Amino acid sequence: MWRRDGKELFYLSMGGQLMAVGIANESSSLRLATPESLFLMGFSLSRGGTPLSQRQPFDVSPKGDRFAVTSYATLEAQPLTVVVNWDAELRKK
Repeated sequence: MWRRDGKELFYLSMGGQLMAVGIANESSSLRLATPESLFLMGFSLSRGGTPLSQRQPFDVSPKGDRFAVTSYATLEAQPLTVVVNWDAELRKK
C-alpha cells in the first residue's frame, strides 16, 4: 500500500511484520531505501494466518503515520454444560 504522496510503500512480510520502504524518484530511476520493520501484525502469511478472503489486512493514513489493522480474536474452547429436565429438580425442593 502506498503512502498518499508516493514516497513510501508499506507491505506485509511473510513473517507477519508490517514493513516500510522509502521511495525516491531520482531523474529517470527509482531509488529504494532499506526496508524497515514497523511492527508485528500478529499473524504470519507463511503459516496461512490471514484468511484468503481478506485481501488487505491493514490500511494506512495519508501521512503514513497511523495504521488500522484487522485482528482476529482466538478463543479457547470452553466446556458446555447442558442441564435437561431442570424444572423437575426445582419441584423436588
